[in-house]
Amino acid sequence: MTWRAISDSPYPVAYAIRRYGAYSARVEAVKMLRYHLFVDSMPTEDIPPLTVEQINRMLGRGLHSSTLQLNLSALNEIGGARRGCVARVNGVVGGVQGV
Repeated sequence: MTWRAISDSPYPVAYAIRRYGAYSARVEAVKMLRYHLFVDSMPTEDIPPLTVEQINRMLGRGLHSSTLQLNLSALNEIGGARRGCVARVNGVVGGVQGV
């Protein structure tokens, strides 16, 4: 793409931002494809299965991670706000029906 094509666009800044976003997404997609190819190509014949202790340790670390705790607290806040909205709507609908 040449500068002339960008400058002839009615919104050159928006075009450049979209193009940069598309390029960044493409780079990330290529990284993920290479990663998955690498993982899929790994040999698995000589690897023993996971023990129950190893599985429990991985689950414990994942469930107690700060990212998961942050996401769970955000979900609780959203759920509380949703319950409050439902209660208000039910109060409004109930008040209209009671008249």
